[in-house]
Amino acid sequence: MISRFLPTTIHLRIRDSKMNINTRTPKIDERIWDRHRPTIERLYKTKTLGEIVPYMKEHHNFFARYWKYCIANGQALTWISNSQYERQFKKWRVRKNLTDEEWRRVIRYINRKSISIDQVEVLFHGTIIPHRRIIQETTRRGPAVDLTSERHNCS
Repeated sequence: MISRFLPTTIHLRIRDSKMNINTRTPKIDERIWDRHRPTIERLYKTKTLGEIVPYMKEHHNFFARYWKYCIANGQALTWISNSQYERQFKKWRVRKNLTDEEWRRVIRYINRKSISIDQVEVLFHGTIIPHRRIIQETTRRGPAVDLTSERHNCS
């Protein structure tokens, strides 16, 4: 289907029988994913998905992508989404970042223990999160956390 947005609120879809607009790469069998899982997880710790996909294709002949074709301004454009990888990461519960709730737990711990953020070391899947990232995330989510190296006792 070719979608065109008109200036009004009308959404027009035009069917083109000559071109298969949505083409998907075949779904990859779970056993193949499982065979590549250690490599993919190792790469995902330090690389972006955009770096992993070509690496896996070049070094392991493993190709998992969703291709979507669309006609715009008379030219065929190709958008590539990495939805198969993203689906597998979700299935494997592989992620790079702490959730909002996990960061809030870190903040509650710091406030409850009345310690400075300099005294905190946060590990996620065995990797130490850099100090500047801890400050950034705790500042973003608040409530206030003492960012100084020593707490002031006002008693």
